[in-house]
Amino acid sequence: MDQRYVVSGPIVEVGIENNTPVGYKLMLARLASLASADPSFEFSPDPAVTVLKAQSENQLDAIVRDLRAQALEITIGAPQVSYRECIVRLVEVDYTHKRQTGGTGEFARVWLRLEPGDPNADATFVSNAGDTVPREFLPGVIEALAAFKQSGLLAGYPLIGFKATLLDGAYHEVDSSLAAFKTATRSALQVINERGAIALLEPVMALNVTISNEFHDAVVRDLSARAGQVDAGNFEINALVPLAGVLGYRGRLAQVTEGKGTFVMRYSHHAIASHPDGPDRFGPAAAVRLRA
Repeated sequence: MDQRYVVSGPIVEVGIENNTPVGYKLMLARLASLASADPSFEFSPDPAVTVLKAQSENQLDAIVRDLRAQALEITIGAPQVSYRECIVRLVEVDYTHKRQTGGTGEFARVWLRLEPGDPNADATFVSNAGDTVPREFLPGVIEALAAFKQSGLLAGYPLIGFKATLLDGAYHEVDSSLAAFKTATRSALQVINERGAIALLEPVMALNVTISNEFHDAVVRDLSARAGQVDAGNFEINALVPLAGVLGYRGRLAQVTEGKGTFVMRYSHHAIASHPDGPDRFGPAAAVRLRA
């Protein structure tokens, strides 16, 4: 699939930690100030590992330098790609959750349709189920969809805009509850995932590399090995490369060109991730082992 998605928001993140309660509070105050001044920067506070989210490695580097300039002692993890998940095609699932434990049981049926939406719009939910799913049970469906939007199903990443429609359903006067409809919706979403209707999206970067002719072939080979689509001139090379392949590229280019190459990199688009070893390798920055 060659579909491109232009998605707003952070594309790279890193985990940092401060081991003292006082230092942690000071760090959060400084991060809040930086985020207020620059809306493109976000952070998720956590006493264990706080995740910084930005538009580029350079932006993250500047934030880390700022924190250290405040005499804050921090430990920094390896930069990680901020992936997204998306619905790639319209799909419907009719799922019934039923459980009997001797007393009051659990029952809920949801016939759910999911389809792609605007990548930068919020998810939408419509119920066409009428009286087959009473209004008091709809929050259970909505809560499950909200969790799905926040954490996806493939690798724990947010889901870009989609439309969810509850086409039909069923309830039991005794055994149905909010919890039962939430469970039924979660199970229906898992079926949708198993049908291959959810994909992982990765940011793709546009690189413009300027070099002398003696390093031309080495740079082209290096970019091609990083899954790059390369358009090579004599002294200028343009390439589209997944961000995962060019994290830390400054050091690699210096190595390949003996310090004589320069480059400019900007976000181009998101595309379906094509890594052969599947989504399990894509852990959030908070999960990586920290290093000094």
